[in-house]
Amino acid sequence: MVSALAVTIPISLKLTLASLSPLPFVLLITRGFSQHFYTRTRDNQDALGKMSARVLSSVAGMRVIRSFALEPQEVAAFEKTNQAYLDKSLALARLRGALGPILTATISIGVLVVFWYGGTLMLRGELDAGGFLSFYRALGRLTWPLISLGFVIGLLQRGRAAFSTWDQPENSPFFSVMIATAAGYVPFAAPDPVAPGPFRLSSPRELEEMMRAAGFADVQVEKLAMRFECASIDEYWQISTDVAWKSRLARLPDFQRAAFRDGVARAAQPFFVDGMLVLTAMSLCASGRKV
Repeated sequence: MVSALAVTIPISLKLTLASLSPLPFVLLITRGFSQHFYTRTRDNQDALGKMSARVLSSVAGMRVIRSFALEPQEVAAFEKTNQAYLDKSLALARLRGALGPILTATISIGVLVVFWYGGTLMLRGELDAGGFLSFYRALGRLTWPLISLGFVIGLLQRGRAAFSTWDQPENSPFFSVMIATAAGYVPFAAPDPVAPGPFRLSSPRELEEMMRAAGFADVQVEKLAMRFECASIDEYWQISTDVAWKSRLARLPDFQRAAFRDGVARAAQPFFVDGMLVLTAMSLCASGRKV
């Protein structure tokens, strides 16, 4: 943009100012579209998430659905969520389709201004044909930087941050089965609540206060469940002990390690469903808008 102005201003300051008159509208249009793009993209992703959740729910409860002949209700529910996703996707597509013609029309107005006023200056002898051609070629380098600037301003004004962390271990059987059983076999001190660790930020209130102190507004903290399915207790034992408990178990004698594993197997029995060990792990997802 600076290089373009360095060419156009020496050729004709009057024509430069006239040609720039429509460009602020380009900036405002791209900024406005950027805000709408964010809203409609967010709604589209939310609708996709609901549709995915509906599919996962239907697949997980397939046996119950067949047992009670609930297929028509499930099909109707999926059609409803699918239609909502289609509507949000079409709204986003219409917005994208409208951006190009509107920008083209606005830029064309600027081109008309250049040809009209530039032609007037040429008739007056204030501008020659070579200077006008150089001006027009340099002017093309001004358009897309301003369009990009409009999108960047919109992004900065609605900047958001999001991250996730584990919820308190007692709310997650995936962790609590091991931790509760370990108390009788593996000696370890209670973790320092302010020390770094996987459960350091497991308080929703603390998460919200931390983000607000960092200058975020509209802070939301949601709990989301992750589902782990293991074919056997041996698979769960291997997943849990490969990293987190590896160093502690290495210090135990073989008989005590085996007793610990048997205790974990007993604690995990209530979580077996149709021969599969199903354990959930709760996470906290926090998001906020930078102000």
